[in-house]
Amino acid sequence: MIDLYETAHKVGMESGDFEGGLMSQVTQYVYCFLAGHPLADLEMKYLSVINKLRLYNIKFFLGGAGEQLLLIQYLRGTAERDFDPTLLADFGSEGTGHDVSEHFRLMFGYCTRLQLGVYFNDDDLAHQSVKRLDLESTSSDTSFDLLTVRLCFISLACSTLYRNRRKRSYLTKSKRCLGQLQRICRIRGAESLHRCMLMEAHLEAAKGKYLPSIPLAFDRAIEAASRTGYDRDAALGSQLAAEYCLSIMQGIQKDSIHFTTMDTLLRRYLQQAIDLYKSWGAIAVADHLENKHSIFMIDATVVDA
Repeated sequence: MIDLYETAHKVGMESGDFEGGLMSQVTQYVYCFLAGHPLADLEMKYLSVINKLRLYNIKFFLGGAGEQLLLIQYLRGTAERDFDPTLLADFGSEGTGHDVSEHFRLMFGYCTRLQLGVYFNDDDLAHQSVKRLDLESTSSDTSFDLLTVRLCFISLACSTLYRNRRKRSYLTKSKRCLGQLQRICRIRGAESLHRCMLMEAHLEAAKGKYLPSIPLAFDRAIEAASRTGYDRDAALGSQLAAEYCLSIMQGIQKDSIHFTTMDTLLRRYLQQAIDLYKSWGAIAVADHLENKHSIFMIDATVVDA
C-alpha cells in the first residue's frame, strides 16, 4: 500500500497533477505512521509535505496533515509548546463550514487528541476526544486502517475510563468497539487481530480483578504485535499491562505473593514499553513513563547496595 502511494505521488508530480501527487504523499505518510515507521523520519517528511501543500495552495489535506504532525511532535517531545491537555481539548471547527477538508481536519484532530490522552494517561482529554468523535460524523471515513486505529483507541480509552470512573457506559462502548473490530477482522483479514487481542486484554484488566490470565492475555497481544511488525502497538500493550499491574498492587498487601508477582511484572512491562517507545522515537512518552513510575525504574542492584 505504501509503495503504491509513493508511485502515485511520483506520477502525479511528474504529470503536473500536483494536488493528486501531494495528496498521495500525505496518505502515504499516514500509512507509514500506522505501520510504525521511525517518528524522527516521519516528522521531517510531514514538515516537507506541509510546506509543499502551502506552496501549491492545496488546502484539502493541509489541516489533517498538520494534526498528524502535531501527534508525532508530541510523541517525540518536539512540539513548540509543552503537552497541555486543557489547551489541546479546546479544539473544534474553524468556522469554515462542513466541507470535506474541514471534516478530515476534525477527524484527525480528535483522533490525535484521543491517542495523546491514552499515551499520556490523561482521562479528561481521552473522554473529551471520545465524545467529540461521537458527535463528528464518520460515515465518509471508511478507510480500513484509520477505522481500526480509531476503534482500538476508543476502546482502550473507554476501558481505562471505566477502571478509573466506574461508569458502565464506558464499558459498553469499549465492548462495542471491540465487537466492531472483530467483525472487520473476520471480513477483511487478520491484520488488526493483535489490536483486538490488546483491546480484549485491557477490557478485562479494567474490571480490576487479579487474574493470572490477564498478564498472559497482554503477553499474547504484545507478542502478536511484535511478530507482525507493529512494535508501536507492542509498546502500548506493555504500557497498559504495567498500568494493570500497578492498579492491582494498590489493592493488595505488600507482603503477599500476589504483590511480589505484580511488582516483578510491572517492572518488566515498564522497561519493555520504554525501550520500544524509544526505538520508535516516541521519546516524550518514554520520558513520561520514566517520570511517572520512577520508583519502579530503580535498578535492584542499586537498592541492594
